[in-house]
Amino acid sequence: MSSSQIVESAHRFSRKRAILWVLLGATLLFLAAINLLRIWTGEGVDPDHLDFWGRRFAWFADVGLAMLILATGGGFRISRRVRALMNDEITSRNRSLALAVGFWVAMLLCLALAAVDSFRLLVAGRAIMAIVTCSLGASLIAFGVFELRTYRDA
Repeated sequence: MSSSQIVESAHRFSRKRAILWVLLGATLLFLAAINLLRIWTGEGVDPDHLDFWGRRFAWFADVGLAMLILATGGGFRISRRVRALMNDEITSRNRSLALAVGFWVAMLLCLALAAVDSFRLLVAGRAIMAIVTCSLGASLIAFGVFELRTYRDA
């Protein structure tokens, strides 16, 4: 592969990554909304419920994979040279900003859930799942938006 083809591939994969991360983040926020609704209604907190453990395992798998992708930049099946170009200084800065967005979403959601807990007793596992899912989804969306904005401005 010539150097111009490598640069072209890195640019194309970076745009795809940004769009896919926005979609993944939106999916996580949708799932978090469902979880928050279940927190409010108290539904599905019984460990003896038929699909409790299946849902819990699926959540751990989804969140674990999303965290791995966000931490590493993804692109495991892409060549090292292309991946090195994709993860440049601007991308590292965008990822750092996106992680900061996720942190602040987590803090605000913790405060909101603490306020709700004053009026309605919450299940800790559900609250933790909501916090992790919302903050991770917000980080993924923020990264994708920052990257797309970088490409637009370039």
